[in-house]
Amino acid sequence: MRPLRLVFDGGHLDVARGEELRLGRSRGWAPRAYRLLADETSVSARHATVVHTPDGASWVTEVPQGASNGTRLNDRVLRPGSRARMHDDDRVWLGPRVSFTVHGVGRETGEAREPREARETGESGETRETGEAGGTREKGG
Repeated sequence: MRPLRLVFDGGHLDVARGEELRLGRSRGWAPRAYRLLADETSVSARHATVVHTPDGASWVTEVPQGASNGTRLNDRVLRPGSRARMHDDDRVWLGPRVSFTVHGVGRETGEAREPREARETGESGETRETGEAGGTREKGG
C-alpha cells in the first residue's frame, strides 16, 4: 500500500495508512514536520494534523485552538477543530506562504473515490458540505 505523500516546496512527508501526522514548527509536538517547517514563521508551532485512514481516505484538521494564520484546503478556509477530506492534487495552505500538494489518496485497486465535493465536520459532530464554489450547507444530525 502506498503512503499518502504531502509535497512541499522544500521536500515531502509520507503518511502511512492509519497514521496521524502533526504539522507545525514545534520540535516536540510535530517532530517529523519540524525539519521542513522550523523556519517558516507564518506556520504556527501547532498548526494542523493530517490523518490517513486505514481505508485510504485523508483528512486535514486545523488545531482546535486555531492557527495564527489559518489553514486552507484549496480556496476554502478551515474552521479550528474541523476536519476536511483531501483528494489527490488538492493544495493545503498552512498560513499565507507555506503549502503542500496531496498525492496518493485512494490509489489502491477497487477503492471508490468520493466526489470532489469536500466534507467538513465540526467538534460537535455536525457535518457541513462545501462545494467547489465555496457555499456551505448544514446536514441534519
